[in-house]
Amino acid sequence: MADNVDIIRGGYDAFARRDAADLFSRFSPDIEWVAPVGSPRGLGGVYKGHEEVGGFFAKVAAAYGDTMAVVVDECVAADDRVIVFGRFEAHSTSGDAVSLGFVHSWTLADGVAVRMVENFDTAHWAELLAA
Repeated sequence: MADNVDIIRGGYDAFARRDAADLFSRFSPDIEWVAPVGSPRGLGGVYKGHEEVGGFFAKVAAAYGDTMAVVVDECVAADDRVIVFGRFEAHSTSGDAVSLGFVHSWTLADGVAVRMVENFDTAHWAELLAA
């Protein structure tokens, strides 16, 4: 059986491959996904369940196309929590490559993610994307 870090790292790998079936198999049907208010391109908010989180990912794809990458630098686990330190990578409106650090806080139960909270500097990310 996979440990919590393997479950979460596998989710990032599935996202990178654009494998929605694998990605969503790692999420509880009632997962709560919290994107910070002020997230660029209208992505902030609380999304609940597979349908709403799927809608969130559709908005991410529409906002970034194939230029968005989520890079995991480190995972730290404690009990039912996995904290991920990483970077968003995308292209600005002028086409320049941009990168910004994030912290994702995952809560798991029974081998699936039940909650994910994103933390990053939304104002700086918006500034980078607009350049």
